[in-house]
Amino acid sequence: MNNVVINGTIQDIKFSHRCSNTDYYQARVIVPRHKDTTDVITVKFKLKENTDNYNVGDRLNIMGSVRSHNTEEGSDIYIYSHLDKCPDNTVNRVEIDGRICKIGKYDEEVGKYTFVLANNIFTSKQQKINNYIPCIAWNNVAKRMAELSVSTKLKIYGKLQSHTYKKGDNEYLVTQLVVTKFEVVE
Repeated sequence: MNNVVINGTIQDIKFSHRCSNTDYYQARVIVPRHKDTTDVITVKFKLKENTDNYNVGDRLNIMGSVRSHNTEEGSDIYIYSHLDKCPDNTVNRVEIDGRICKIGKYDEEVGKYTFVLANNIFTSKQQKINNYIPCIAWNNVAKRMAELSVSTKLKIYGKLQSHTYKKGDNEYLVTQLVVTKFEVVE
């Protein structure tokens, strides 16, 4: 399972890449978090035939799956989706399963636990895609997750959040899955 729903406003759209004679596009979508805070989530998609064009400023409900792609700067986390212009009250929700493939550390002082989740999905052509999703948990959820080991299979509920950081003259966007609830799957 790998499902994500976000509701946000398109910040920009640009060509991403071409694969098997299909053009893929990329957009940054601004998703409200709370009060004056927003997250910038990258969405990659192919346009559906016979649909309206999408424009900067359009508010969309976006359904898809969380994916990862390795780049020179690290792992690029994005949503692979068909964009949909439809109303929905859901702002940011992720349901995903997978196995812990890398354990970070539990910071007891701030109640934070980080890890990487390996999620495998299959395309319509039965091609296996491995996704490695950086995750973070807080407080009681973090404390419970810190007791788990590599290869533990989980079903995770949460939301995507982003932040930026500077390294030298470059600014980087980091996206993580914030775990709000989880279940160990046997």
